[in-house]
Amino acid sequence: MEHVKIKKILENYLSYKLPNTKTSKVHNNWKRFYKLRNSINSVSIKRFLDPSSALLYGYNFTKNKKKAEEESLNQLLKIVTFKNKRKYNFIRKIKPENIYGEKYINNGKMRTTRTITSNASTCYEILDCTKKFNKKISVLEIGPGYGEVARQIIKYSNIKIKSYDFVDLPNSILFCELYLGKIFGTKNFSKSNFVERDSFLHNKKYNLKFNFIIANEINLLKNKYDLIINTYSLGEMPKETMKKYIKIIFSKMHNKSKFISINAVSKWSIKNYNDYNFKIFKNTFTKQIDEFPPSIQGTTTLLNVFKKTNTKNKLSSRNINILGNYLNLGFSKLMNEINCENCNLNNNKIFLKKLSSVKLSNILNKNFVDFRPEELLFFLKKCIKGDQKFLNIFKNDFYTGLKENFFFKYISFNTLIKLNSKLKSKVLRKKVISCFEVDIIRNNLSFRFKNLINKIFNFV
Repeated sequence: MEHVKIKKILENYLSYKLPNTKTSKVHNNWKRFYKLRNSINSVSIKRFLDPSSALLYGYNFTKNKKKAEEESLNQLLKIVTFKNKRKYNFIRKIKPENIYGEKYINNGKMRTTRTITSNASTCYEILDCTKKFNKKISVLEIGPGYGEVARQIIKYSNIKIKSYDFVDLPNSILFCELYLGKIFGTKNFSKSNFVERDSFLHNKKYNLKFNFIIANEINLLKNKYDLIINTYSLGEMPKETMKKYIKIIFSKMHNKSKFISINAVSKWSIKNYNDYNFKIFKNTFTKQIDEFPPSIQGTTTLLNVFKKTNTKNKLSSRNINILGNYLNLGFSKLMNEINCENCNLNNNKIFLKKLSSVKLSNILNKNFVDFRPEELLFFLKKCIKGDQKFLNIFKNDFYTGLKENFFFKYISFNTLIKLNSKLKSKVLRKKVISCFEVDIIRNNLSFRFKNLINKIFNFV
């Protein structure tokens, strides 16, 4: 590994004791994940991106079977690029670095991995919201993992960056320093914790400063930032820790700063989207991020672009709840059809107006295959709430819906899970799950999802 002093890096890391502060507390669920990781040593650290090393654990690091990985990757590509040629082209140009044991897949159209693809989807969405910077900017990313989103922003965007700061727990900061140091050179490090500045050769193509801040040292963040990023990690913090970070983010923004959040509507300690306390910001843009199958808790996410404001926006808070509640019921496909995709939390007029226009008399006199999207959303919400009148309509019209391929156009797996708890007919419940399995086969989803579905619906 060039000039890397592995022994010294490991000594620095293993001797570090993380103080217990509000910004360094770890959620109990992550503590359980950490137990699944192997112990780090001088051999495994050189291949930490190889899933077999079991040093990273999460959505993209749980497999080590090539065929299953290829199937899963192809399905992921379908999801994140659905009806979006620009996103597909962006993902295609992201190349693996072939370092630290990274194992890419060549599917004939691109060389990539699951983690590169999912991060490229995230990166695309971030860049799509940040087109108006006309100067060199300072970036803060809270929860960067091993630094893949940062790598893609720096290498594959037109954004000019003067400094990029990272805040995370030590086990992530270690890999972030190793990964970005290898790619961009450690002479760009203004502050690091485990990897020394002479560890990697300098990459003269890139001239920016990196600062790696461990969570308990967040007071070292002295400046305000032009762009602040958090993806998928605020919802994985204890609630008190998350609220502390929201206050820190607000304090590190100036009047023209952008804070981009991509987080689950509900996950772990986050029971409602309002728990994030985003109401202290001014929301300028909201977009629903693609639903990853199966639609279990934590996969339904919103991208929000926030600006700093000095007043609490109660309307934003109200609309956050409305969007969050509907997304939790699995209605992301329907909400997009109702033209909610490119709204913002302060101005949800189209979505709210269409919902308020739904008339109960119209619904009761239609087959649900003839419903407009807003009528179907209203209808399904009534079913999930346990309204027997609507559940009877659902049962009577189910087979028509199946014949018209209606379920697969609008109804998500998350919605089916919630409907399942209200359906008293075991035969119908089995039919619902079997129709979803047909959709899985049609779309070449991994068959491991079938076992998960059966467990959730308790048909075994």
